[in-house]
Amino acid sequence: MLAGRLEARGLEPRLVTYPGEGGDGERVEEIVIVNPAAPERGEVRVGDDGSVVWEYFGSLDKPGVNSILDEVTNALRATGVRLVRDRRS
Repeated sequence: MLAGRLEARGLEPRLVTYPGEGGDGERVEEIVIVNPAAPERGEVRVGDDGSVVWEYFGSLDKPGVNSILDEVTNALRATGVRLVRDRRS
């Protein structure tokens, strides 16, 4: 269901399966999602346990930090997280 909804929004999901910890044959599945129109924005992994991880490979020089700051801020604001202003400013 999730993969179909992501595709409808122009994103590209794929299912990845790999061995779990331990040797009991357990498998771990994740949906890996990228935006084919903007692959530089990284990828999101949704685990079979409901975890969500954003993987973004940027640099920590000044332009890279600004880019990461913008991406994180936009992603969290879009989910309804309110901006908390620094009271020192």
